[in-house]
Amino acid sequence: MQDVLSNLIKKADVDYIDIRIEKTDSNSISFSGDKLDNISKNHGIGGSVRVLHKGKWTFNSFNNINNLQEKVNDTIYQAKLLAGNDKSMLAPVEPVQKVVRPKIIKDIRNISISDKKNLLEYFNHKMLFAAPEVQTTKVSYTDSYKTIYYANSEGTFLDIEKMDAKGSFVVITRKGDLVQQGSVSWGTNDDYGVLERLEDKVDAAVTRALSQLKAKPIKGGKYTVILDPVLAGVFIHEAFGHLSEADFLYENPKMKEIFTIGKRFGPDFLNVVDSGIFPNQRGTYEYDDEGVPAKKTYLIQNGILTGRLHSRETAAKMG
Repeated sequence: MQDVLSNLIKKADVDYIDIRIEKTDSNSISFSGDKLDNISKNHGIGGSVRVLHKGKWTFNSFNNINNLQEKVNDTIYQAKLLAGNDKSMLAPVEPVQKVVRPKIIKDIRNISISDKKNLLEYFNHKMLFAAPEVQTTKVSYTDSYKTIYYANSEGTFLDIEKMDAKGSFVVITRKGDLVQQGSVSWGTNDDYGVLERLEDKVDAAVTRALSQLKAKPIKGGKYTVILDPVLAGVFIHEAFGHLSEADFLYENPKMKEIFTIGKRFGPDFLNVVDSGIFPNQRGTYEYDDEGVPAKKTYLIQNGILTGRLHSRETAAKMG
């Protein structure tokens, strides 16, 4: 694949080009109550070509890899139609040629889809018949194993394999007109055993859903609270993370003024970090989709705005 992509890129008379090919094998299973909603195995292959020429991007995606030369030619043709007198700008990145393989503890590919279905059915049955107040359940599971080839005109070639599995268990309880729910979600990039060890957490979700039927209502108002760490992460992601995306900021002068580097955004103990290098997390990666190595970036450090989330283009344009 490296030779194929390199030969296509060599012929491209543009400022910059990259090509990405992905092969994916995946499984999905879901239950609603006592019914098996879905069970499927899928195989897919596709990719994309990006071209930057005289400051203008063109993009072509496809779900087969036949006639790659034609797809590259089409993308280049579109780029040259758009081309003006703008300057193409990308932050410099050291080219790399690397094979990246996951360190897997228990591989999803070694577990049959029937064994996966049986385990989910066992958990689902436990939730459904845990108590008379349980009305229904929802269970979902998806997994995938990807092979990704990425090459660009600066000399980078990456051959990356990734495992991913995720799912959720939801139990819905009812007492009179009051309906409550408990849930647990999970994910892993290296160990199917995470799912096999979920029994205590599934039981705890049922206990929460039942106990909430007895909970006293709270009056609206201002309270000091202790935030669940996962939920706190969701809050900061939605309220602040998206606003840190530099392509959004670059095109919005008002937001650039509000999000000035060096501006105080909170108390000294507030730190917000974006990182792809924490081990064994679903967001962990060695190289991003532009072939840039992962690193730890402080967006807020000691309450002060110190960073943004950049593509190579916004990093160049914003200095």
